[in-house]
Amino acid sequence: MPRIKILPENIARKIAAGEVIERPASVVKELCENAFDAKAKQIEIELYNGGLSLIRVRDNGLGMSPEDLKICYLPHATSKIESEEDLLRIKTWGFRGEALSSIAAVSELTISSREKEALIGARIKIKFGKEVSFLEKGLAPGTIVEVANLFANVPARKAFLKSPRAETARVSEIVKLMAFENPQASLNLKTQGKVLFDYNYKLGRLGLMAELSGLKTENFLMEELERGDLRLSIIISQNEYYFPTARFLYFLVNNRVVKDKLISAAVFEGLKSVYPKGRYPALLLALTLPPEKVDVNVHPAKWEVRFREERLVFELIKSGLENLFKPVVSFEVKTEEEDIPVSFSSPKEDFSLSSKVAEPSPEPFQKLASLFPEKPSFQVISRFGKEFFLVLGEEELYIFDYHAAHERLLFEKWKKEIKEGLKTQPLLVPQVFSVTGKSLERLETLAPVLNSLGFEIDFFGEGKIILRSVPALLGSSSKEVLESFLAEEINFSTENIIEEVMAQISCKAARKAGEKLSFEEVLNLFKEVKNAGLSHCPHGRPLYWRIDLDEVRRKLGRKI
Repeated sequence: MPRIKILPENIARKIAAGEVIERPASVVKELCENAFDAKAKQIEIELYNGGLSLIRVRDNGLGMSPEDLKICYLPHATSKIESEEDLLRIKTWGFRGEALSSIAAVSELTISSREKEALIGARIKIKFGKEVSFLEKGLAPGTIVEVANLFANVPARKAFLKSPRAETARVSEIVKLMAFENPQASLNLKTQGKVLFDYNYKLGRLGLMAELSGLKTENFLMEELERGDLRLSIIISQNEYYFPTARFLYFLVNNRVVKDKLISAAVFEGLKSVYPKGRYPALLLALTLPPEKVDVNVHPAKWEVRFREERLVFELIKSGLENLFKPVVSFEVKTEEEDIPVSFSSPKEDFSLSSKVAEPSPEPFQKLASLFPEKPSFQVISRFGKEFFLVLGEEELYIFDYHAAHERLLFEKWKKEIKEGLKTQPLLVPQVFSVTGKSLERLETLAPVLNSLGFEIDFFGEGKIILRSVPALLGSSSKEVLESFLAEEINFSTENIIEEVMAQISCKAARKAGEKLSFEEVLNLFKEVKNAGLSHCPHGRPLYWRIDLDEVRRKLGRKI
C-alpha cells in the first residue's frame, strides 16, 4: 500500500500561503510592492480589527485588464518573469507570482481594477482560492484590493496572531519600510478610519528618517560612495545622537528592504568605535548594484539576499562608515620664517558620554552605598580594558566587573523593596513614546509583571504607550531602560518570571562597559559587593576574579 500521496490543491496552496503570508503585515507588504510595480504614485491602506476583518489597499497605478484580472490570483501568475534568465536580472519588487495566490488561498479576496486608457474596469471575488463572481463595471483608474476574514479557513494560523493593536503596529512598521523602498510614492495608512501614518513623496528619505527618529534633518550626515559598479548611500545621525535600541537601522538593497547578516556585521564593525556599547544610531544604508550580482530569490518573503561579491560589499559598507567619522588631518603651510603647525580637526564633535540621550541616573547607584556596613578598605589602581578595574587588597588582586556588580546590587535592592514596600516615582510629565510591533506584543504579555515592579504604563493610541510612574531606584533613566528591555526578544519562564524580568531590567539600567567612572565610584561599588557577600550577577556571571599573592608567587617560581 503506497504511503506517499500528492497533496490536494487546496492543502498545497494553504502550505504555500503560510510561507509568504504570516500575518496582516505580510499582506500589506505584498500589495504595496505590487502597487509599486504598477507605477503607482499614491497608495492608501485601510485596516479594520488589525487587518483580520479587512485590509483595503487602493492605488493609482496602471491597473489591469479584465483578462489579466481573471488570472492574476492563480499560482505563479506574473507579468514580471518570462524566462529563467530573468531570475538573474530581477529589477521589480515582485516576481514570483505567489503573493495574490497566497492571499487568495487564506481569505475572501476582492480585486477591482481599470487600466488608465480603458473605458471600463472589472471586479473579481475569490473566496478561499475559488472564484465566486466576475463582472465588468465602471471604476476609477487603478486597483483596489480588499482582503477580508484573513485566515478564517486556517484557524491554527489565526491562533498565532497577536492582538489587533499589536498587528496594527506591525502593519505600521511595514508601511514605513515601504516608504523607504519607494520614496517617490505617497503612502497613507488608516486604522478604523483614523490616519495612523501619512507619507508624502516630497519628504524624501532624509525627511522620513528625521520624522521616524524624532531628530531634525540637520542632525544627520549624508554620504554617497561608489566602488566599481556598487553605489552606497548613507544617511546617519551624528555621533552625539543615538538610541538604546537598533529600531532605527534600515538596510536597502536595490530599493528593497532587507534583514541581512552581512550588512549588519559590516555596520557594527564600521561603527564599533563611534558609539558606546548598547547604543545605536539612526541609519539608512541604501546599496545599489547590478541585479545579476545579488540573488533576491532566497527567502519566501524576500527579506534576505545573497551577494555574489560578499567581501566587496562588506568592505564598502565598513570603510564608508569608518571614514565618515574619522578625524581629518590638515596641514597649513607657512613661510620659511614661520613655524609650520599641524592641526587636527574633526568634522563632528568628539564622542563623549555626556550625550543628549539620557544615561542611567547615578543617583540610585550612589544611594546603594548605605545598604551594607563597610569592611577593610581596598585600593583601585587602574582601569583594565573597557570592562574592568584592578582593585588591590592586602594580599590579593581583583579584576572587577563593575557593570555586573552594579547590576547585582540594583537587583538586590529591588528585591528588598518589593518585600518591604516598593518605592515608585510618579512622573511630573508622563512620557509618551512609540514602540515597534514586537515590543508592543511583549508589553501586552508582561504588563502585569512590569506593573508589579513599579512601572505604570498605559496604551496611548496605535503603536504608542504612555509611562506615568517608574521604580524610584531607576530614576530618570527609566524610559530608556524600559524601551531597551522591550526591544529584546527573550523568553521568560513562567515560574520565576518576576525575578527574570527584574534581572534583565537591572542589566539594562546598570553602568555600561566603557563608561567613565571615578576610582571613588568603583571603590564604593566594590566594597558594597564584598560586604554583602555577592559573587555573581543575576545571570550567573562572576563579579570579579581574585588572584592571591601566594598564587602569584607560585606562578613566578617564588618560595612560599
